Amino acid sequence: MRPSNSSSERPAPSLLPTLGCTPRSGVSLRSKPPESLDFEELLLDESKLQEYLEKVSRLAEELEVTLKVTPQSPAERVGLGDLVAPLVENRVFGGQVEYLYWGQRWLDTLIASRAGVRLVHLQLSA
Repeated sequence: MRPSNSSSERPAPSLLPTLGCTPRSGVSLRSKPPESLDFEELLLDESKLQEYLEKVSRLAEELEVTLKVTPQSPAERVGLGDLVAPLVENRVFGGQVEYLYWGQRWLDTLIASRAGVRLVHLQLSA
């Protein structure tokens, strides 16, 4: 039997549990963020990253900050101020800041890239 070119016989591609493509990991956008949650994606330079972290420091509660050197490495807990230099200098893969703001839980993922630091801002609770 020869292979068929019919797309109905091929398994459907699986959706990856990701919200965006990361420049160094090769992961691409395969699923959409839930409609009910707030989602934003920005590219930050060093000064905008500093502004963002200062705002989070002033306004957020229950901060949990982690940093990953490579996509495969375990996340390390760090302080908010420990994120800037490694991300801007592209010495790490990225970091995450999870926090509570006005009773809502948020997760901000920061990914280092040559063009700047990519921020994916996602509301976890409605």
